[in-house]
Amino acid sequence: MKNLINIKFIIILLIISGCGYKPIFSSKDVNFSIEKINLEGDKKINKTIVRKLAIFKNKGNNVKLLNLEISSQVNKITSSKDTKGNPKTYRLEISTNIKISELEKLKFNKNFSKSLNYNNSPNKFELKKYEEKNKENLSEEISKDIIIYLLSLYKK
Repeated sequence: MKNLINIKFIIILLIISGCGYKPIFSSKDVNFSIEKINLEGDKKINKTIVRKLAIFKNKGNNVKLLNLEISSQVNKITSSKDTKGNPKTYRLEISTNIKISELEKLKFNKNFSKSLNYNNSPNKFELKKYEEKNKENLSEEISKDIIIYLLSLYKK
């Protein structure tokens, strides 16, 4: 009985170790390096995106040097109102446009956007904190989408 359990454990260990798992956001096996990033629009969103893209800056020789132009904007839209005309729900939309250039020549242009619906709150301070936190979360999701897009374009 004990030998059977040991054999099962060894087989499971071999299967798991041989699955070929690789992290998606690894900077290894990447043949590009971000040389320069120009930013326009919302500073907090851009700061989050640049922080996530920092692992791809100055990677070394024998790689394609990319220049990125990132333009982002935030829209807060009233999606519904109550019977008195006061806002009941809002929609927070973040749009980011990225232009990728190699050797001063535009190669790719892509838009990324995320949105979130949320209810109004009578406590405006809490509502503002909630909006800022969700703005940060949506910015991180967009930055992950940008990294996946870059990796799909320039993976070895």
